[in-house]
Amino acid sequence: MITYIAEYTPASKRAFYTAIPNGATAAGLLLATGAFSIISFLPEEQLLSWGWRLPFVASVAILLVAVFIRQRLQESPAFREELSEGEEPPRLPVREVLADRPRDVLCGFLSVSGHNANAYVLNTFALSYITATLGLAQGVGLLALFVAAGAGIICAPLFGMLADRIGRRPVFIGGAVFIALFAFPFFYLLDTKSPALVVLAMTLGYGIGFGATSGAQGAFLSELFETRYRYTGISLARELNGVAIAGPTPFIAAALVALAGGSPWFVAIYVIFCQVLTVVGVVYARGLDPSEQDPLEELGDPGMVGR
Repeated sequence: MITYIAEYTPASKRAFYTAIPNGATAAGLLLATGAFSIISFLPEEQLLSWGWRLPFVASVAILLVAVFIRQRLQESPAFREELSEGEEPPRLPVREVLADRPRDVLCGFLSVSGHNANAYVLNTFALSYITATLGLAQGVGLLALFVAAGAGIICAPLFGMLADRIGRRPVFIGGAVFIALFAFPFFYLLDTKSPALVVLAMTLGYGIGFGATSGAQGAFLSELFETRYRYTGISLARELNGVAIAGPTPFIAAALVALAGGSPWFVAIYVIFCQVLTVVGVVYARGLDPSEQDPLEELGDPGMVGR
């Protein structure tokens, strides 16, 4: 989706529009947290027997909407332009991207490390840390996550607008630096066991950290690759990082807490390390000139472009 949106929007607004689907992951988290909060009021027996199925049944409606939209999408202007110039799509795109653009794939992979580590610490590990380790009521963690997800929804497009104004790299690096600087204070705020400070910590982590890295990420990644390689290159960078960093992060964090005897400080160091990977990836990425991959420049706002 990020690739499609990036190729359907002018460079001057690309970060803003690609930040919307990135921020939508926070919307999904908000909906999931809200649904879990509602069914948690059911008696335990009903919750375990049939109540837990309700959110999955409700999600079918979202799936049907997604399928409806997907069936009506056309190829992007950038892709159609390339085909009109006689360019053939790669026969084995993964092999070609890895052979021709290994540096860009590696930089893309590194660039999303900090974002993924931060997001999965916030939306998965922190929730269990708040309840299981700190012993706070489950409602505190759910409220904190709900408010934080709302902040992420709002802030991601705002940081996208900022990335369109001052550049993708400053916003991306700024978000990673904030997460690194906030790693220790974040756990300090959680360890106070004050519900208000727990909500504040989660909200800052999502609103600024997640918001900034989400706001710049889509445009940054799409401008690493030309049209021929863009979809495959972005997919490789994001999905491989999901396997290496995002998915394992909650388990790594739990193991680090156990290793430290219940202390979260090793987790903070892990989060900082992942932000360093992001900064390295963003700094050493070559990238393309956005103005050279802007097939809509003369067409104006993407909302006026026919599908």
